[in-house]
Amino acid sequence: MYYIIDRMEGSLAVCESESGEMVHLTAALLPSDAGEGDVIFFSGDSWQIDRQATLLRRERVDEKRRRLFGG
Repeated sequence: MYYIIDRMEGSLAVCESESGEMVHLTAALLPSDAGEGDVIFFSGDSWQIDRQATLLRRERVDEKRRRLFGG
């Protein structure tokens, strides 16, 4: 299952699951470079960033922003 980091709140990462459920994860368990908007998944015994999915998601969000607000 994939999650998107919505925001960081102190020692917690507030994440949205694929089904839209909001969950809180301990930020210390995530990769040190994980941040808002990153797509993450649990593999083996640790959380990983799906860099390709993150990049594609950011491109889609940027395109929507351009269509809505121009520029």
